[in-house]
Amino acid sequence: MAADPPPGYLCHPCAKASGADPFKKAPVPRKRKSAVEKRKLVNYQEAKFPTLVSLCIKVSVIVRWWLPSY
Repeated sequence: MAADPPPGYLCHPCAKASGADPFKKAPVPRKRKSAVEKRKLVNYQEAKFPTLVSLCIKVSVIVRWWLPSY
């Protein structure tokens, strides 16, 4: 590691004391996501079996239609 006043180099302990480690490995670059991975795929599927709530609503609508006094 080059010394701050230009002529010469710093020894390992002096370089570490200054806050720069000459033997420290460079950080691994982060892997970028491809365009395919970035896309959000949303699949809408209709439920094959109706929910209990939807069944109750349908039944109540039918009952009110058949029995207007209800």
